[in-house]
Amino acid sequence: MVVGADIFFIENNYQTYQNYSEGRYGITLRMGYSYNRYLSQSWNYSLIRRWVSNAWSESSPYIQDQIGKSLLSQIGTTIMYDRRDNRMQPHSGYFVSVGGDFAGIGGDENYVRGKINGGYYIPLDDLTNSHNWTLAFRGGAGYLADWGSHGRHDVIDNFYLGGTNLRGFLDGGAGPRSVGNATHQSEDLIGGRFMYNASAQLNFPIPFLTDMGVGGRTFVDMGSVAGVRVKHLYTNPVTDGANYTAISGDMISPRVSAGAGFSWKSPFGLLNIDLGVPIRRSYNDRTQLLRFGFGQQF
Repeated sequence: MVVGADIFFIENNYQTYQNYSEGRYGITLRMGYSYNRYLSQSWNYSLIRRWVSNAWSESSPYIQDQIGKSLLSQIGTTIMYDRRDNRMQPHSGYFVSVGGDFAGIGGDENYVRGKINGGYYIPLDDLTNSHNWTLAFRGGAGYLADWGSHGRHDVIDNFYLGGTNLRGFLDGGAGPRSVGNATHQSEDLIGGRFMYNASAQLNFPIPFLTDMGVGGRTFVDMGSVAGVRVKHLYTNPVTDGANYTAISGDMISPRVSAGAGFSWKSPFGLLNIDLGVPIRRSYNDRTQLLRFGFGQQF
C-alpha cells in the first residue's frame, strides 16, 4: 500500500488562449494498493479552493458567470489492469483503466465524472531487427453529469481537447466555444461534458542519436468534445438581449490531426517536440502546429 498527500498553490494566467486567470490551493490525500501483479486501485480525496479572475471585459457571459470563488470537495478512484513491460516507455503489452470522481461531499460543486482509458503496444522487433520500434494505440473517453440543484456548473471542470491529447490543436482549442459578437467580442473556450480521443503512433530510433536518448515518432490523433455545460445558456436572441452569445463547435464528429515529433532524455527531464497538422477540424477551432512539452508523451 502507498499513501501520500499533496499541498499546493497554483495560479494560471491563461491569457494566451483563455480570457481569464484561474487559481487554486488545497490538499489532496492519496492511497493506492495492488490486488496482484497486474491489478491495482488508487483513491484520492481533494479539498480545493478555486477562483476565476481577470476576465476580459469583452469576454462572453459564459466566462463572466465564472468570476468568483468556489470550493471543490471531491473523492475519486481508479482501477487499472496493466500488462505493459514498462510503464514509462512501454514496448509491448496493454493496459486498461477505469475511474470516476464524485464532487459534492460539501463544497459548491455537484457532479459525477467517469473516465476510461486504454493502450496497446506492439513491438516490431521481428520486422526491424531492432528493439527501438513500437506501434502504439491509445484511446479514452469521459463523461461528466451534474446532480442535485445547487451545483455551479463551472466550465473549469469540463473536459477540454487539444494540446497533449490532440496534437495540432491548441490546449482546449477543439470543442465548444462562444461566438464573438458586437457586445462580447472575444471567443471563449468552454469545454464540454463528453470527450473521446484516440491515437496511433509509431515510435522509431533516429540514426546516430539513439545513444543520446533521442527517439522519433509519427502519429495520427483524433477526438472530440461535445455537450455544452455552463451556468446559463444565452443562445436566445429574443429573451437574452445583450447577453445573447451563440455557441459553435459543439459536435460529436471527430477532429483529426497527423504529424511527427521526437523526444530527448535531457539532463533536465524528458523534452518533447511535436509538429501536428490538422486534417479535419471544426470552423474556428484553434490550431497549434508546433508544440513543446516536458514529461511522458504517450
